[in-house]
Amino acid sequence: MRCEDALIQISAAVDRELDPARAVKLHDHLETCPTCRAADEQMRVLSSTLRTSLTQYELPAGMAARMRATALATPTLVTSTTPRWVPRASKFAALAASWLLAAYVGMWVALPHMSSDDQLVAAHSRSLQANHLIDVASSDRHTVKPWFADKLSFSPPVVEVDGYQLIGGRLDVLDGKPAAAIVYKRRLHTINLFAAAATPGTTKLSTSVRNGLSLVHWRADGMQMTLVSDINQNELVDLAHALGAR
Repeated sequence: MRCEDALIQISAAVDRELDPARAVKLHDHLETCPTCRAADEQMRVLSSTLRTSLTQYELPAGMAARMRATALATPTLVTSTTPRWVPRASKFAALAASWLLAAYVGMWVALPHMSSDDQLVAAHSRSLQANHLIDVASSDRHTVKPWFADKLSFSPPVVEVDGYQLIGGRLDVLDGKPAAAIVYKRRLHTINLFAAAATPGTTKLSTSVRNGLSLVHWRADGMQMTLVSDINQNELVDLAHALGAR
């Protein structure tokens, strides 16, 4: 399966709308493709967020009955080489589907996208699950950095820093685009350095806190970079400076 096909089918799989044959093929692809697997995980986080945070509404009283009455009132002639009548049940199903489609589109128009900080926190949290932290395990930057070379259109920074143990890297997805995650350990804390392609330019270091996690952001060398961890924010800022942030 190609990544392009997998990315199209992930949403249907999360909603359990994929037939068994395609589901098996997608599962096999996700087992061997870190980029698509990260996209699948991100979609599942988004789906869970929607289910728990969106307000649910019931149809106004009598609307379902009116929809059914409208659908069953008169048959509809379908123009084709041989005129035929649409069965009443099929017409009702089509009308119901159109209402659902309108509601679905409306939901997405009204739904605010996850903020950058929320995506980064979600990606960090996903990485702490079993077997999700690293795709390439090494404390040698000469091993980790080349691993990204044929997987990304940019070259993420991989630096060995005293007091912060480099343990490897992985591919992730941010804003629907591939990103690098370089992973460090400090004592018992895991630190993710996320690097994603960005417009040229340099921005000064900035910090934020989200869900008990510290984030340190900066932009340089055509990349947006963010450190995320539950470590003391001052230690995270020290690492950012060691990585070249100003």
